[in-house]
Amino acid sequence: MQQLLFNTHDAILLITIYQCVILAVALFLLSKSQFKSGIFVTLFFLMNAATPLDLLISFGDGFHGFAIEHIPDWFYVFELGYWLEGPFLLWYLRSLVYKNYRLQWVDLWYLTPFLLFFTHQLLAYHSMPTLRKVYLERTHNLANESISIFYIVFIRSALRVYFGVLCLQEMRRYFAMMHQKFASVNDAAFMWVKILVYGFFAVWCWGVLVSIALILNNHFDLQIGVREMGLTANYFVCFLLGVVLVAIGVRSGSVEQLEYIQVPDKASGNLAIDPNEIELLEQTMMTKKLFLDPTFNLEMLAHELNWSPRTLSSLINRYYECNFYEFVNRYRIEEAKRLILDEKHKSSTILDIMYEVGFNSKTTFNSCFKKQVGSTPRDFKKQQLEAAKNLATSS
Repeated sequence: MQQLLFNTHDAILLITIYQCVILAVALFLLSKSQFKSGIFVTLFFLMNAATPLDLLISFGDGFHGFAIEHIPDWFYVFELGYWLEGPFLLWYLRSLVYKNYRLQWVDLWYLTPFLLFFTHQLLAYHSMPTLRKVYLERTHNLANESISIFYIVFIRSALRVYFGVLCLQEMRRYFAMMHQKFASVNDAAFMWVKILVYGFFAVWCWGVLVSIALILNNHFDLQIGVREMGLTANYFVCFLLGVVLVAIGVRSGSVEQLEYIQVPDKASGNLAIDPNEIELLEQTMMTKKLFLDPTFNLEMLAHELNWSPRTLSSLINRYYECNFYEFVNRYRIEEAKRLILDEKHKSSTILDIMYEVGFNSKTTFNSCFKKQVGSTPRDFKKQQLEAAKNLATSS
């Protein structure tokens, strides 16, 4: 009778490997005009294919024994995925949003933990004869593992969380800069990346909890279900990659649709403000009403004023103490208030007015309106109607 190599849990790992390879190839092809991004994302998903391979070799119920007898030299090789997936995701994200992004010497420090791991594994395991490796793996018992191994696993997990935090900061910086540039920011093109980053950040945080549970079990002889926690992570990663595949499939060109950003010039904050420029800006906004166009952006207004985009952005930041996104939406909200009170628009719905003043998201419209006026558009309209009715009754 043949030995069963893979059970259901192992099949999930095999599916995860397959998904990672598909994503690596697909995103590399979609990033053909951004070669550097394509390299980083390919390496990221290959590293994520390596981690389930490591789990199969080290913990697979059936495959572990097969690996000992047939491929003992491959034990611990695929652990490199744990150390490298964080840096590759960070570099991919940066190359995706920063124009002409290049790795700096400081970025190589991110590879230091991996190099230490590689050196340790090379000296402690891979320099031994194959027969010695077979013997060690046959007699290997997790219960007898040195406590230092569990702390290394914790450091490895905490390091991934650190890179996850850096990725979240990059995304927040990206959207802040987009708000400087555009009056309306549609982040649908970035959605699959957000799913990817938030999803893996959650997985990496969960990995820290697993590593802590391993230490507690070893130190205090507790019975925390580490195996169950690990299986939960495996299933979630498989599900997460499926969601990413669907998100990319829905917007197959999303990789090419992101707007690049550049770091703003902080020195411009000390320049004096010309009242004539403020007057011209406000007069243009009130008379031309270019903000009614949902695609209205910083470049369009700068062209209308015959200014540079950087000059306009700096002026808005310094005088109005807000970004371009907030500045334009103030005018849109004031226009929306006017239309709500206008008798000619009495039959118009709130949604009609929302589109007419340049918004394309109901959530954003309601949020901006409430922040500026103190109530939602619907409540504002109701209050004004009641006030007009009370005034008519009293007179």
